[in-house]
Amino acid sequence: NSALIRRIQILLQDKDHWVLCHISREANHVVDQISKMAPTDLEGVQNLTTAPLELIEILDSDKSSGAFDI
Repeated sequence: NSALIRRIQILLQDKDHWVLCHISREANHVVDQISKMAPTDLEGVQNLTTAPLELIEILDSDKSSGAFDI
């Protein structure tokens, strides 16, 4: 296991109920688009408080395709 996977497993041990589901890049266009929008010259975490307008249509498409169904 990678360090990231081990850290996730440790964090999830403290939770009573959780669901982990892999969604491929092809099925989740919103995350794919956000990753393309991220500047590569900045360090740290960027926090989006509202969805950029260009993502709203993509989000609707992902929702209707069932990408977020659990």
